[in-house]
Amino acid sequence: MDKKIEWEDQFSVQIHEFDEQHKHIVNMINKLIDAKHSGENQKILSEVIHEMTRYLDFHFGNEHKYMIEFDYPHYQEHMLEHRKFITKTIQFRMGFRDDDPNLIDNLLNFLKQWLFEHIMTWDKSYTLFFHEKGLK
Repeated sequence: MDKKIEWEDQFSVQIHEFDEQHKHIVNMINKLIDAKHSGENQKILSEVIHEMTRYLDFHFGNEHKYMIEFDYPHYQEHMLEHRKFITKTIQFRMGFRDDDPNLIDNLLNFLKQWLFEHIMTWDKSYTLFFHEKGLK
């Protein structure tokens, strides 16, 4: 049984605006976990995939805006990581089928991996840079 994820200080990039947006990914993961156990998988799954798309547009655009504004030295590498997420999300949307029993597990695994790898590694690497630019 999948355990819900609680937001912890270790996830924080110490930039309030980004932390609030990252909490959104935790909420999506928890919605999927609930859906998996409630029997409403397809309905919730469809909503979460739509929500992920909105999240991508809003959050990535926000990060990119600050990276460009402050001339973040690792902008290109970070953009590539975001593109990988976008590509995978599009694959989930394109592959959404009512008869795919593994889709929710695959999506859950992907989002958990994203949370623990991207945010904990890539995003945390910009904290000091943005703090020096006055973003907190």
